[in-house]
Amino acid sequence: MIKRILTMAAAVALMVGCVACGGDSGSPDATSFDAVVASGGTFETVSPKNEVLDEQTVLETVGNEDFFCTTTRYSVVEAPGAFPQFDPNADIIFPGNLLQGSTLGRATPDPIPVRRGGGRVVMTILNGSPAVARDIQEVALGSILQAQNDIISTASNTIPARFTFTMEEVRSDEEFALALDVSAGNLFGDVAASLAFHRDRQYNRFLVKLVQSYFTMAFEIPTAVDQFFAPDVTPAELDPFVGPGNPPAFISSVTYGRIFYLLVESTATRTEIEASVDASFRTAAAGGSIGVNTTYVKDLENVKISAYALGGEASAALGAITTNFQTLKDYLAQGGQIDTGMPLSYVVRSVAHRDRIVSVAVASEYDVTTCVPVGESFDHPLFWYRGDQGVTRDGSNRVTRWANAFADATRDATPPGGGITSAGLYRTGAVNGLPAVRFGGGTGAFGSALSFPGLDFTHSDYTVIAVARTVGTTMSYPTNIVFGGGVNARTSLEIGFRNPSQVSVGHLGPRLDVPVALPLTQFQVYTFRFSATEGMKVWLGGAAHPVATAPALTDDLLEFVGARLGSSTGSLVEIAEIKAYGEAINDAQRDWLVAQLLTKYSL
Repeated sequence: MIKRILTMAAAVALMVGCVACGGDSGSPDATSFDAVVASGGTFETVSPKNEVLDEQTVLETVGNEDFFCTTTRYSVVEAPGAFPQFDPNADIIFPGNLLQGSTLGRATPDPIPVRRGGGRVVMTILNGSPAVARDIQEVALGSILQAQNDIISTASNTIPARFTFTMEEVRSDEEFALALDVSAGNLFGDVAASLAFHRDRQYNRFLVKLVQSYFTMAFEIPTAVDQFFAPDVTPAELDPFVGPGNPPAFISSVTYGRIFYLLVESTATRTEIEASVDASFRTAAAGGSIGVNTTYVKDLENVKISAYALGGEASAALGAITTNFQTLKDYLAQGGQIDTGMPLSYVVRSVAHRDRIVSVAVASEYDVTTCVPVGESFDHPLFWYRGDQGVTRDGSNRVTRWANAFADATRDATPPGGGITSAGLYRTGAVNGLPAVRFGGGTGAFGSALSFPGLDFTHSDYTVIAVARTVGTTMSYPTNIVFGGGVNARTSLEIGFRNPSQVSVGHLGPRLDVPVALPLTQFQVYTFRFSATEGMKVWLGGAAHPVATAPALTDDLLEFVGARLGSSTGSLVEIAEIKAYGEAINDAQRDWLVAQLLTKYSL
């Protein structure tokens, strides 16, 4: 049986770039460096967000099994504090280099090519090295690289194995790019090729990042803007590279080491993959032992593992992973050599406001479609009483127990006690050949209602679907089929027949009254739904739209005292089937459930 299907829709709008950047328009005052820098405006603070813009659920059938497929449109903005570096040969990524702010969202930003002043490069590591800083007369690629090599040459060469492990589920190309802190448009070359999705099956996917940071090279922050530039450079030389929406920035530090990106794809469930990946990699990185009941990652169902490495061999990492857990553990325990570190990421600061780290918005809109079997889509089933199953009765066909068809016996409906040993009369052929339970008219040990647990309805959304009717035109109104013994507002759920032409739902206080065109003496499918955000709604039969809504009725039940199922007045009613969920089920779920009942009872 198909357990879960994931499909992706690539309806995407990408928006990557510097979120910056206001400023005055027109020609800047190029008489000072401060004035030129100020003309670029400021880098605005980027606020991460993850919003659901829309969600639609439809019913799909695969073979003989029904699935609910929910398409969710996400709008995501991330603001990583460091920029990933996938090109170790990029000639502009070095500490102290000046960059054009409007290009920070690109894979390789544009530099500001003006002659520079001096500065100091510092290796931020405590390992007993005799010299961790170098002064530079002029900041340039060659002088910075030479200074870094001079520092490394006197440093202790062995780096302890300190891998950090993170993992993230990726359901689309866009989510994959976001997990790498880049836009989909910036994924190219070896990264895209090495970690390309396999499309031959419906895979669940997780991206694993194993990072071993060797050291960070930092550029000491200048105390004034003019310290960035050579003494004979004029503000006019800087002016062409700065302007409204394009503030200058500089690389304040670069982190070196090695990193492995591993894409794990499998037809196992998301939960199974997550548990396996977490146990395999986190435990291996920590030097622990994997549990005997844990599935090692390479043994997952239909697994495919792809790798991309910076500062290490991808084939070696992949070989370690696909051999066994001990091999992976030994591999991650190996220390690195300081002189083999590659640039992994870099931090950018504003030239104008050097105390501020610059973040660039990595934004995306994308659709994710998740399909689950219908039976697995309901999160909180409460009770399900059906006349054709689980009705225990005495010799007079009086009901002594109505079993919960959701297979939780703690929610069986039973006589309320107090000398009452039965409630409800079992009637065969009550609705188009199928049985129902008649409530009302109870005397002595024969009651008019059964008791069921009501606590599940408190402080919760809920949905109740009932196939029910009144028995005669002469009866006491209102007669509820779900009710309680509360006397204060919001202490009892009341669902039932309000008058000869209305049904109602309420919380012992404000309620929703619903007109019914058909006589109440005819069996009908009623759906009552409460949501703390959408209020109360009622549907009749298979209608696509509710016949009544009360969006203002959002106060939930505080208590459900003495919860009962049957007849609140003793007037005769019949229930063929009734089920409840502790959630406001969606329209697709409601349509499916109601269609099953309409077909079953020929209504």
